Amino acid sequence: MTVFVALLGVLLVVGIGIAAEIVRSSTVVPASADAASLRAAMDRLASYEPMRRLFSAADEDLVQEADPSLGRRLQLARRKAMRLYLRQLRQDFMHLWSVCRMLAPVSQDQDFVAKLVRQLIQFHAMFFVLRVRTATGFWRSVDSDLERMTDMLSGLRSEGNGLLLAPAASSAGA
Repeated sequence: MTVFVALLGVLLVVGIGIAAEIVRSSTVVPASADAASLRAAMDRLASYEPMRRLFSAADEDLVQEADPSLGRRLQLARRKAMRLYLRQLRQDFMHLWSVCRMLAPVSQDQDFVAKLVRQLIQFHAMFFVLRVRTATGFWRSVDSDLERMTDMLSGLRSEGNGLLLAPAASSAGA
């Protein structure tokens, strides 16, 4: 019973922490919501590909077998690199999310704001999982999580581009 209460308490604290982080980070608003700003943020999407390759399980096994001390140094370097990549990925996501949030009134989709909130929560949940995996050194499924996060970023870019082009298309047709 005590273990259950302790586990419930930990889950409550983690949930409050995630909610506080989402609220704190959702107040970031970009200076401008133009197409150039959106494209510049998404040009960095390709820079996340090396992050996925950095955590190859085959590379880790090879280095660990060849030289265990080098394997430990590699793990420390991977943790540092992962924190840097995640920080930049989060900044890019929040920038795009803020642009989409500012463009929400232009959207014809009634559920657009709800989709944005769901994406924000899903992104931060995956972000939290990857931060925990980074801290614990559990790299085996990092690749699939990173793919989902970059796909979410790409989808957000597509939605933002669609909203930026919608007013231009509607005013050109009028």
